[in-house]
Amino acid sequence: MTHLMARHFFPVTTGLGRDYAPRIYEFLFPGWAAEKCPMPYANLQTPRGDAVTVFWPLTAVVIFAGLVTCWLLGMQLLVRALRQGAQARRGLFIWSSALLSYGFMCLGGFFFHCFHIRPIFHMMDVASTGLASLSIIAGFAAFVGLVDDRTTTQRLAWVASAVGFVVVDLYSPSFVQEQLYALPAFGAAGAGAAFLLRSLGAVQKSAEQAAGLREAQLWLLLAGFGVVVGAAALPLDKYLCLYLGAEFSFLFWFFLGCNSAMFAVHRFALVVADKNLQFTDVKRQ
Repeated sequence: MTHLMARHFFPVTTGLGRDYAPRIYEFLFPGWAAEKCPMPYANLQTPRGDAVTVFWPLTAVVIFAGLVTCWLLGMQLLVRALRQGAQARRGLFIWSSALLSYGFMCLGGFFFHCFHIRPIFHMMDVASTGLASLSIIAGFAAFVGLVDDRTTTQRLAWVASAVGFVVVDLYSPSFVQEQLYALPAFGAAGAGAAFLLRSLGAVQKSAEQAAGLREAQLWLLLAGFGVVVGAAALPLDKYLCLYLGAEFSFLFWFFLGCNSAMFAVHRFALVVADKNLQFTDVKRQ
């Protein structure tokens, strides 16, 4: 099952891996996995009596939960940033973009994985994933003073850049789309790790801010744990499928880990804003 998803999202990369790194390919996508772990599904009936097949029914619940949660949390940050205007905490608008983009990723994944509606929702998934990751990178950059998003002009520039990214992604060849999906995700994970290390030396002005810094670091660690859960599910997929069943294979843990990470970064961003934490003045370690 996982090899089918890999071929949909990384057709060129998986083809290269199969041809030039067959041992790694076979380790990640063994031929027997699809036979022993068929794709789970549930046949449902609408109130009108129409039959509907839902693939990955348990994962569908997780994806939908991520969609609703991140849209609500993203709107919370967006409304706050817009109401506060130029007085808003730097980065708050961009963090709302990360959460809203992830919600669109879940929307695309929900219909693509669970209802097999393609290709529109496939492209929504791919473009939104890249945009969410870029927003996370920019959000960390804003918290250290490298990016500003507090004026209307700056926010319009960010929105225009986001639209431009989506357009480029939509009209790029497959290999470029794969890189626009994967590289920003790796970059977001790296930016989070770098920010956490930087925060260890961040100088705060009060005991309350120092306590807030520890809380923010805890939420970042929890976000990192969610990322690890989602990423580790890929090499462990065959074992998860064999011992826990197809419903608890890679896709379930990937979205559960990502949902947890996004909830944690929302809490992190709120703590930074509420406690007015500063990360520009850093002591040498």
